[in-house]
Amino acid sequence: MFSKSDFLPTTQVRFFIKHWNHLSRVGTAEVVANASLQLPTVLINYWFSPLVAGYFAVVNRFCLSPVLILGQSVRNYTFSKWSEDFRNKIFNYSEFKQVRLFLVAIASVTVAGIYFVYPWLTQHVLGEQWVQSVETSRLMLPYVFAMLAFVPMTVIELIFGAPNYFLRIQCEQLAIVILAFVIMPFIYKSYVISLLAFTVLTAGRYLMIYIKINKHAIVLRDKGVV
Repeated sequence: MFSKSDFLPTTQVRFFIKHWNHLSRVGTAEVVANASLQLPTVLINYWFSPLVAGYFAVVNRFCLSPVLILGQSVRNYTFSKWSEDFRNKIFNYSEFKQVRLFLVAIASVTVAGIYFVYPWLTQHVLGEQWVQSVETSRLMLPYVFAMLAFVPMTVIELIFGAPNYFLRIQCEQLAIVILAFVIMPFIYKSYVISLLAFTVLTAGRYLMIYIKINKHAIVLRDKGVV
């Protein structure tokens, strides 16, 4: 239960001081991550049209949302398991490879499913008016693959890496959103080009992060952990 004292400025200041490490790093990173997920739809609606934003939103609902849920489930498991390993000063490299292989396999199946199944879904379930969203779904494939195959693995940097690295990842993603859906439409107004820039830049950036994560995992393994 809340009391009036919980809303006093002094109480709020004490709360921020006590939880500053979380709020300034993981907490802020989560806020930035949510902004990066929500802003594209808003900006597409602003620069292009509500109809195009609707196509993007439908693709997010049917293609990206399940991916995010699955990726978050894997991330939650690995965060819990590897946090315990971190406290015990061990790192299970064999398990890391299993999770990595599982995510790549699931991402590959998901991308293939979206490529072949989503067009059928628009014609037989959503209706003819949504057929034009097929192009959006295919432009989003690099983004979908990265969000499922690469993003959940960033948890290793959150646990074993630098405390501010996770925040940096999310800030870089927000910068890509601004570049693709604010700067590029201002210079040249093209939905396809903006969306393609967004998906390719995101996939490329997470690929570089993924390579760094694998190198970090090898370093942890070579330190003598399991």
